[in-house]
Amino acid sequence: MTTTFIVRSGPGPDANGNITDMEGWDLARYQANPVVLWDHQESIPPIGKATRVAIHQAQLVADIEFTDTELAKTIERLISNRMINATSARWLPITWTTLRDEKGWTTGIHSHQQALIELSIVNIPADPAALRAHLNTNGTTLSASPALYITDPPPCPTCTQGRQDHKYAIALFEALNGVLRGAP
Repeated sequence: MTTTFIVRSGPGPDANGNITDMEGWDLARYQANPVVLWDHQESIPPIGKATRVAIHQAQLVADIEFTDTELAKTIERLISNRMINATSARWLPITWTTLRDEKGWTTGIHSHQQALIELSIVNIPADPAALRAHLNTNGTTLSASPALYITDPPPCPTCTQGRQDHKYAIALFEALNGVLRGAP
């Protein structure tokens, strides 16, 4: 299975206070060895590789193919079950500006150019939008909205039993999935 992830979502600061300019990514070093790690752990074998890394709609995205190791199969299963949805990128700043608060304390950096070093699947990303991504049917619109993970019809809000076979729930489910797939 190959899964697309948003690796870095854009200009806003991440949980570490850092900002990365999307047009400043240098991907050459990473593309020479495009391994995907579990939670930045370099001491264990990779769980996959990135078959594509690119800037798409001002976001760094990667298509990840998983290996057949037990750990990779477990991570892949957790992703399939929507238990894990996040990625994290390790990068080195090439050119940057130090960010400071009103008292002059360093709060992070604004990286204008950065080299991608590695990608990891993680439980909690520093960039809250670095999530499993979905493309619409024509492949142009990328979104990490959790609403895209609808797999079962929702319970009907008017039924006390919350039946999923009720006409309302089925109609809502079909309408949402049609919109999410890019249907008119």
